[in-house]
Amino acid sequence: MTIVLLGILAATALPRFADLTDEAEAFVFNAVRANFKVGIHLVHSTSLISRTSGIYPDISLEGHCIKVEPTSGYPEVDQTSGTCTPVASIYPLRYHTLPPPIIDQAIAFIKQSPLPIALAYAGPPSPPPPPPLGASELPSLLMDSDFTDWVWNKTAPTATLTSPKGASFTYNQNTGTTK
Repeated sequence: MTIVLLGILAATALPRFADLTDEAEAFVFNAVRANFKVGIHLVHSTSLISRTSGIYPDISLEGHCIKVEPTSGYPEVDQTSGTCTPVASIYPLRYHTLPPPIIDQAIAFIKQSPLPIALAYAGPPSPPPPPPLGASELPSLLMDSDFTDWVWNKTAPTATLTSPKGASFTYNQNTGTTK
């Protein structure tokens, strides 16, 4: 009797839990779209800060050049043609240790101070290496991933990223929107 009940439960409950691939693919697609938006806004905000005379400059992101639409400040949909000359960079601050004589002075000061003091300072960031030109498509540049089975259809000013299962979203380089 117990075995029959377990068999009935397994027959009705197993299909609910066995096929979660559709949900997993939807989560992956939504994560890719969200990461793409973050990358777009990161490049746009850096471009906003760096613009001169109303022109938005190209950006260097992790050693890659991101071509920016000069009038909107958003990344261009076509990153594989033309030239890219980065003016601004997105890279982390690097921390440097202090030289030994300064450390000795700092230790003497710390022993007298009731406040905790760190023995590191934010030094000037190192300049990034020159980025390669036209190395990859925009999704791969922004998310540092290989989108082998995804399709990037670009016709400026818009482009569509389509997943292997057919889900897609569209990006507009003039407005920075994704739909």
